[in-house]
Formats: sequence, C-alpha cells, structure tokens
Amino acid sequence: MNLNFFIMILVSDSTGKIFELPGYQPLAQSGTQIREPELDELTPMPEEAHFYFLPDRFPLALKRKKIVPIDEGFPAAVILPQGYTRTLLPAYGPENAEPWLPYFGYTAVFSKNEKIYVAAVPTQADAKWNPESFPEKTLKKLINQRLSADPKNRTLQQLGLCASQYHCYTAANIFFERWEGALPVSPSCNAFCRGCISKTIDEGPPSPQERFNFIPTEEECLKIIQTHFSKAEEPIISFGQGCEGEPSLQGKLIEQLILKTRRDFPKGQFNINTNGSRPKMMEKLFKAGMDSIRISLNSVQEKWYNAYYRPTHYTFSDVIQTLQLAKQYGLFVSLNLLCFPGVTDSERETEKFFNFLLKSKPDLIQLRNLNIDPWCYLKECIKEETTGMGMTRWIHLIKKEFPKIKIGNFTPYLTPKNGDH
Repeated sequence: MNLNFFIMILVSDSTGKIFELPGYQPLAQSGTQIREPELDELTPMPEEAHFYFLPDRFPLALKRKKIVPIDEGFPAAVILPQGYTRTLLPAYGPENAEPWLPYFGYTAVFSKNEKIYVAAVPTQADAKWNPESFPEKTLKKLINQRLSADPKNRTLQQLGLCASQYHCYTAANIFFERWEGALPVSPSCNAFCRGCISKTIDEGPPSPQERFNFIPTEEECLKIIQTHFSKAEEPIISFGQGCEGEPSLQGKLIEQLILKTRRDFPKGQFNINTNGSRPKMMEKLFKAGMDSIRISLNSVQEKWYNAYYRPTHYTFSDVIQTLQLAKQYGLFVSLNLLCFPGVTDSERETEKFFNFLLKSKPDLIQLRNLNIDPWCYLKECIKEETTGMGMTRWIHLIKKEFPKIKIGNFTPYLTPKNGDH
C-alpha cells in the first residue's frame, strides 16, 4: 500500500528536536534497498522508546518520484524497548560516513495525523520486562541493602553497577529477588563481534559499557545463586550477560556451581546465553543440570556469521554441534537471533534459515534488533546487495511454516515437572 498521503518524514535538528518536513514523501531502508514503508511494517511509537538523531548524515526522501538528499536537519531514528522487533532502517546517506555510529538498533520513524509511528512490530508483551517493574528509588535501596549485607562480594558489586548504571534488568532482578537474574562469570571471549557492547573494538565506536575484569570465586557466586533460588519468584540464574564475554570459557566454574546448588535447590532454573562455541564443555554443563540455553546467531550463512562474530579457535560447525547436544539432553533451546531488516529476511538467508530450523528444531526464536551502525554492518559484514521480503511477512511465514517454534524476546521460566529438576 502506498502511504504517500498518510505519513510524513521526520528529521532532527542538532539539539535532537524532532520535526516534520512537508513536501517530501518518506523512505526507509531494507538491506541496501531504499524504498517506501508499508502500513503493516509500522506501529505506534511505544512509550519506552526514545529518539536519536544520526550526526554527520543526511536524510533521504522521495520528491517527484526521485530519491533526493535533504539538506535540512539530520536523519531521525528511534531506539526500541525490549519486546519490539524492527522492520525497517532509517533511509540516510552517505554510505561511507565516519566515524561509525554507536551501538544502537536504529529504527525508522514517521508521523501520521500528529502521531508518531515506528518501523517495528510487537513480538512479545511481558510485564516482567516493563520499565515500570524496575522503579529506580526502590532498586537503589535494595542494592544498598544487599551490598551492606555482603560487602566483599565483587560479583554482587558488579551486578549493582550493571543494574544502576547500565539499566540491566536481569542484574536488577538479583536485587529485587525475582525472575531471571544475571550471574556474569567470564571476563574473556573467543569472538570479536563487530557489535560488541562490552569491549571496544579498535576500528569501532566505544562500547556502551565496560566489561567486568575478574573471575569470580565459587563462594561469591554460590551466595548469589542460593539467595535467588531460595527467595525469588520463578527463579532463573542466567550466565552470559552483556557485561561479560563467553561464559563457557569459565565452564568448569559453572559446572561446579550447578552441581553444588542442585543438592539443595532442585527447582531453580539454570540458563546460559552463549555463542555455542565449545560443545564438549557445554555437554558437561548439560550433564551437570543446565536447564535452558540461548545460542546467539546473526546468520546461518557461515561467511556472514564469521564476518560479524570473527570467531577464534572455533567454527560454525561447533555451534551446530552444541545445538544438537542441547536437544539430545532435553534442554529448552532458544536462538538469540540478531535481526537486521533486509538481511535476516532476504530470500537466500530465509531459505537457509528455514532449512536450519528443520534440522535444529529450537523451542524458541528470541528476536533481537542488531545494535550496530547499519552501513558498517552492510559494508564490513555482508558486502553484497541485499533486500528483504519484509520483517513482518518473514515473522508470519515462520509462524506458518514452524507452528511449534515460539517467537518472542525473553527467556521463559520452565515449570518443574513433578517438583523435580
């Protein structure tokens, strides 16, 4: 459906003030294609979303059926809250603008009848992840109380930092004593992701947070786990957080934590967010009692995967093997799919991804908006012309072809069977 008479382009001034620009027809980007947005690709802007403008770049729009650069204002974008999947990128130039933009999920934004619409679709509503569930005053009080009771616990101090400064909800849940709680264990990683949020890559922009820099002791971790499992509602301890590297590099520590906790807390859930690079170590964790796993991917095409993750001492076949082992041991398996409009939903990627799903049979696909400068990703990782069928259509197609696979954004709590692990 042509939306020329329904929506308007939004741009920003240098202070971040957003305004409409009449006389132009709006455009968006899908992969390397610049096109008009479709109605089913838009949704009213969520309250928790916020605006961002792209410095040193210019908006692209349609005028007299030609794509033209706009010299008034900067491209406007929106950063989405959790639970929303981006469908289109902002249309802007130049392609070679430097430096690369900070690590955010830049989403196209428009106006219609004085209301703001974003290029996104809601994919999972869950009150557990609503900002209203994390009041800052209460959180600050709980952090102070917990740190006063355990002042020498460095891991707890790190979680307090993540919860208060980086607004990490899983870290905050440790202090609220509920739901999925973070437990970082690994300061090192065996991949050098283009979009790493905890460690600055030489050629990239500064990471939005600082990676923690120590290996915690068993005692530090066990105190956190035991408190969470004994007090929390629907307790999950989750390894592999945004402040750390690859958790399986501390697999022996995780193994001992699971074994020593299971004796007294059979109902608590252990989850690991991982790149899936160490199948032999992961098998030990599965035997110890890991309940669920979330494996991160940006693509099932090895060249695109390698270009983004830049793995060291592992290959994509190791990731496949970890997935297979997780299913063999009966874990709840999620894919942490880093989505990028025009790449994720491109014809070739979709065909290969559907074949991948047929073989791997995950229980859940957690959709994540890939936080990276769009042109950095296209030029440094993809390196070819791409366009997509549309993320909205792509999601509907997965639901149709794979009705048993859930689509969402969050790690679920697994109800214990018969009260046992």
